[in-house]
Amino acid sequence: MAENIITYQQQNDLSYYPQGFPGSGDLSYRAERCKLDIYYPVNSEKKFPTLIWFHGGGMVGGAKGFNAHISILRERGLAVVMPNYRLASGPARCPDYLEDAAAAVAWVFQNIAQYGGDANSIYLSGGSAGGYLAAMLGLDRRWLARHDLDARNLAGIMPVSGQMATHFQIINERRNTPGGGAYHPLLIDEFAPLFHLSPDAAPIRLYVGDSDLDWPARAEENRLLASSLTRLAGHPDTRCYVLPGYGHGDVYVPALVLLLKHLWEIESRKKTP
Repeated sequence: MAENIITYQQQNDLSYYPQGFPGSGDLSYRAERCKLDIYYPVNSEKKFPTLIWFHGGGMVGGAKGFNAHISILRERGLAVVMPNYRLASGPARCPDYLEDAAAAVAWVFQNIAQYGGDANSIYLSGGSAGGYLAAMLGLDRRWLARHDLDARNLAGIMPVSGQMATHFQIINERRNTPGGGAYHPLLIDEFAPLFHLSPDAAPIRLYVGDSDLDWPARAEENRLLASSLTRLAGHPDTRCYVLPGYGHGDVYVPALVLLLKHLWEIESRKKTP
């Protein structure tokens, strides 16, 4: 019997907000910016998992699509969904980009089955600012709840070099607001993944560069989240991987090698009686 050779297809610039969905910020900018690309197997004999990848760029730059950082995700037996979201370099402020990320995830839950994917196998990831978005959506349930979704139904939360304290762009936005107050180099409030510790979140895998090479305190924030989830919240399935010798700009490929391994391990475990 001939082996089934899986081929892949990509669709670009799909709008992911439902028509008329309420939200914050500039809604015309939302309509322009909030689109996604989906790369997926077209002849898989089994339902496949989906990895949602949020691009980095400090909430002020970046764009969806494959690049040198994430091309390793091609032809791996899974779908890759890559959304754009509104940026603070345009007319966007917190929580616009969090709302957008949640809407993109909701689109995947609602539509992935028609592409052949498994709605019970949706994983969140992203790099840097995108890693922050993935962690926030996975741990702070209010964002997906706006779409009648429960973050606990995600298959995994797998950010790469994401900020686990309140994102510095959010702090910068507050400083630039009249009466916004002083700068805080490290802040943990409702906009920090560290604020939302839960014993029953989806499996969590954190990937980050060397303490001396990645963004200052980035490795320490990720370690703190892992330790806090495990030892304070009692989360049973959190791991943090600090990758020696890699910094913020080159941690992606080794991190994604691990991510793919861990994703398929989780998939295998889900299918084991």
